[in-house]
Amino acid sequence: MTDGLCFMQREPMTSYLHDNAKLDRDYDRLGEIQFQFGQRIRTKVSAAEMLDFIEASSFGNFLSAIPSDLHDTLRTDLRQALEAKSGGDGLAYRDYGMMVVARKLG
Repeated sequence: MTDGLCFMQREPMTSYLHDNAKLDRDYDRLGEIQFQFGQRIRTKVSAAEMLDFIEASSFGNFLSAIPSDLHDTLRTDLRQALEAKSGGDGLAYRDYGMMVVARKLG
């Protein structure tokens, strides 16, 4: 039994699975569940690339609290601040992810 499967058999997941009949039915057909966690470190990223990534990965919410006529000004200010932080060598950031792998029974 994997750690992931143990997690799925403990509260609060058991209540959630049983409250949702489709999930519960599908879960009963799974033989093994694995959670795979990973870290990716990217280096030498430019300030513009960093901002592009942040905007793309925020589902459009990154600047949503800022009036649209101020977006370009804020992007410029953020780019300049990131460039100053990078010291000319580019930026590094860590990205964490989780992937769930399941095997169907039968």
